[in-house]
Amino acid sequence: AAGPPSHLRPPSRPALPLGTSARRQPSTPMPLREEPQPVRVNIYDLGPSLVLANAVCKAIGTGAFHAGVEVLGREWSFCPSPVGRCGSGVFHIPPKGCTAHIFRETLEMGRTKRTQREIGGILQQMMMEWHCTSYDLLRRNCCHFAAEFLQRLAVAELPGWVTSLAGVGAMLRSGIHGRGFHHNEAAHNAQHGPAVAPTGARALKDNAHRPSLPNVAVAANCAAQGHRAGERPRSKSPTKHLLPPEGNRAGERPR
Repeated sequence: AAGPPSHLRPPSRPALPLGTSARRQPSTPMPLREEPQPVRVNIYDLGPSLVLANAVCKAIGTGAFHAGVEVLGREWSFCPSPVGRCGSGVFHIPPKGCTAHIFRETLEMGRTKRTQREIGGILQQMMMEWHCTSYDLLRRNCCHFAAEFLQRLAVAELPGWVTSLAGVGAMLRSGIHGRGFHHNEAAHNAQHGPAVAPTGARALKDNAHRPSLPNVAVAANCAAQGHRAGERPRSKSPTKHLLPPEGNRAGERPR
């Protein structure tokens, strides 16, 4: 009997070399590429009395805010309260979970191409750089931390209205201190010699005992949310729980 037409016949398989098996050879697994992670900034009003004021001030590009960067299911921020044995001011809470302030809005900052390992390395480095004693309400606060963290994640920049009020306050403080210093500089140098800026351990000690504004205590409440007031975290290393373990829901604290 005649077979089917040639155009309906299945293609013939090429002959295998002698000594080879027809079984499929194992292929080398391709490394999985991580998807870009979304990055958000959660903005808070510092207190109930500032909700209306911030709504008005934001329209003209300023305001008094607290900020936390949300990535990998956690919100990271900076405060003057020590976290862990290294005394870092960097801490994390569940997203939108800062009960010391009043949540206002979330800013979408795009997606970072940094891997989870790279993000962990960035946070570990910033924990060492952002010591709690370096906190300054006008020059080095939670909003400045958020701006630098976003820059290292290579996403959109923090809007200027988040930090503008602190910048104006810093300039005013510098101007007041500057006028007072230049007025008394000649008399001080004649009596005591030129002033020398403290360095090293002395600088940290002076900074730790520097008079602070009342809102610093309010900002410190954020860091205490993961444990009872005055109690140090149980983790021996500030980076032990740096990234959420696999299987945890977003914002859920590791057990």
